[in-house]
Amino acid sequence: MKKQTEARDVKLKILEAARKLFSEVGYEGTSVRQICEEAGVALALVSYHFGGKENVFYALVDTYFTQDIIPEPVEEPVLELKRFVEKQSRFFLSNQDLMRIFQQEVMMNSPRLEKMIPLIMCLRRNLRVILEAGVKQGVFEIDTMDDTCRFIINLMALPKIQQIAILTNIPLNPPEEQVVNVVRFIFRGIGYKQDVYEAYPAEQSG
Repeated sequence: MKKQTEARDVKLKILEAARKLFSEVGYEGTSVRQICEEAGVALALVSYHFGGKENVFYALVDTYFTQDIIPEPVEEPVLELKRFVEKQSRFFLSNQDLMRIFQQEVMMNSPRLEKMIPLIMCLRRNLRVILEAGVKQGVFEIDTMDDTCRFIINLMALPKIQQIAILTNIPLNPPEEQVVNVVRFIFRGIGYKQDVYEAYPAEQSG
């Protein structure tokens, strides 16, 4: 048991070090030696636990980029969409280093994107399921489903919006206000007639 705990701790140290370095200098700019120095572990341990730098990257994706499948049928699409947008927006805000890693991989069109594309497809699938249920119930008005999914996913990526705000010298609201504003903006954009936070006043954050 002690050895298993120690191995887990070492692997976590390596992943956290890789997360930091990949975010700051990119995958290509990071060496295994740098990861080990940052983690404070012996050089051989990356190969022992992961088999190389590429597998460290994949383990990073598996560990932090998790995505649940929303079951069908969706009975309450308004509530489900509110929860979905809040959860994803908070995740993106709380993991800006992971978002930078993803953006770097997209810009480079790296072969490692093959590991990340299924996560985006799962995100899109869940969103589409909720939106289609809302359209069927008559609470959402959507002209083009593919474009709507794309717009909403981009809006949930709040770190990108923050970067634009900083570049244009626009003051930023506190993180939770940003989440609430994005939720309200999305619901107005898909034709929801009420304020979603008035419709579900007792719904807890998180």
